Amino acid sequence: MKIISDNEVIRYILQQQNRYVCYLGAGASAEAEVKTAQQICDDIRQQLLRHELPGENTPEQIEQWENSRLNWDDPSRRYSTSIHAYGNPAMRVKFFRDLLRGKSPAFCHHALALLMARGYLKNVCLTTNFDKLLESAFMRQATEECQPIRTEDELKYWESDQERCYAVKLHGDYDTNNIMNTDDEVVAINDKMKEKVKGLLKSAGMFVLGTAGYERSINTLFDALALENAANEEVLSFGLFWGVYMAEQKPRNLTAKQLEEKVEERIGKGVIGPHIVQMMGRAGQRNERFCFFPIWGTGAFMFDLIKATENKLLIGTAELYLDHVMRLRTVFTRAGLSDAAVDKHIASLEEQRGKISPKDAARAPAPELVFTAHSKDKKIDVELSVIYGDITSRSQMSAPELQHLQRAVVSPEDTCISAGGGVAYLLLEKAGPYTILNELSKFSPIEHDTVCVTSGGNLPVHYIFHAAAIEIEKDANYAVSKQDVAKTMTAVLEKAKALDVGVLWVPLMGAGVGSLGPKKSFEGIVESLIAWMSEAHSVKIRLVIYRERELPRNEISRIMQNKLSRLFSIEAV
Repeated sequence: MKIISDNEVIRYILQQQNRYVCYLGAGASAEAEVKTAQQICDDIRQQLLRHELPGENTPEQIEQWENSRLNWDDPSRRYSTSIHAYGNPAMRVKFFRDLLRGKSPAFCHHALALLMARGYLKNVCLTTNFDKLLESAFMRQATEECQPIRTEDELKYWESDQERCYAVKLHGDYDTNNIMNTDDEVVAINDKMKEKVKGLLKSAGMFVLGTAGYERSINTLFDALALENAANEEVLSFGLFWGVYMAEQKPRNLTAKQLEEKVEERIGKGVIGPHIVQMMGRAGQRNERFCFFPIWGTGAFMFDLIKATENKLLIGTAELYLDHVMRLRTVFTRAGLSDAAVDKHIASLEEQRGKISPKDAARAPAPELVFTAHSKDKKIDVELSVIYGDITSRSQMSAPELQHLQRAVVSPEDTCISAGGGVAYLLLEKAGPYTILNELSKFSPIEHDTVCVTSGGNLPVHYIFHAAAIEIEKDANYAVSKQDVAKTMTAVLEKAKALDVGVLWVPLMGAGVGSLGPKKSFEGIVESLIAWMSEAHSVKIRLVIYRERELPRNEISRIMQNKLSRLFSIEAV
């Protein structure tokens, strides 16, 4: 069993452009939040268990049932048996359609489409995935066509046409009725399709991503390819590289020996099926380029491959499709943060996002108007409303009485415009991450206490003002003060004036960072309004605080009376 580094695989692929084929497994679809084969098995097992083995049962009884009913003790048969047990063919087809409905391509699908379309890889991808995520990536990029080849009858459409790319679906997809997981499908690949694959792999190589190789169909296919390589060295003459999933984040400064040991350890734990391990070992004795290599996510490997091309246009295009965490890692690295600081900050943002659940969103408080303040000077038409509620609420932003005005919402941000936690993350999700992240990639990072503007995306506003009151320091700590909030709010008001925004939704900024707190954040926003009044234009400001326990109304009243009463008429509602 030979093991090489991921960087060596990238070097081989780029040394022989248009020579390697990508084989894509279910791990890639998992990055698009599609359930893995094991997760599907677990779901079906739970459904059947409730109905077929009701009541109290011992662990031994459950184990006996799952082994006899679902071949649970045989990883090579567990998946196909579970799918058959789920229901009849029509039910199984509907199961997969429901499973895949609404899923969007992950970065790995976009990256693969870019590399195939630009000739870095062969224009054919082999996959056992049922989804249409790769074809969808091609469609969204709108540069090349991707023809799916799903059945023996469709092989006639698979031509040596360099103007078109192909997704060869060895098990079909959810639009074909060969998704039923019959024995013919899960035990062996169709013979005619197998011969076509052999032809594709003459004077070529292949790298495998996102599969452990437990399915019998995969085993039989790769056995046939390895035997063909033994008899005719032209097939897979440039080798077979099998990716071994290691973890979510690549460690730094590993020696070659340490890397090899870690890969061996993962293989020993069953990350790769024993049949594939044996096949690779046998074939590797004849062809030194039959190797395992480590990957830390399919998308991460594909991005490393794209960056290694040193093609600036390709890299820039790929960055538009980065998922959120990958984008953050890229942005923070460019901002000069160390690897440890990047990891620390991403972990912090993930923790913040983890606190936001769908149940919390469903329980968001109804908006409650607490105070209003109107400028006393009739020449200056400024209205401030303080509201308890959810600033991301579409109903607030689309109130009928405000439809005639230009509208904007403020996203409380950091200097890297990470949109990674709290209100910024929720606004991003509702506005449409793909659209907004693409726009933000043109700005990041921005100066402390400044604002950049994007469209409102799917939100019922014209603009999102991304306000960088928080500075991310080199060690991933945060710097924000009341003065920063005031300066940033002034920049927000200047943008509102320049863009003729008539109504502006504003959250507390930096309130959850360090020692600032909601009170000082509120004071900073109010003080900026006082200083700005001489430059004011007609604007309605909706200052939204999530719940009263964050900043009680008596505290709000005190601050408003102390700071605004000279210039504003204040009313409690």
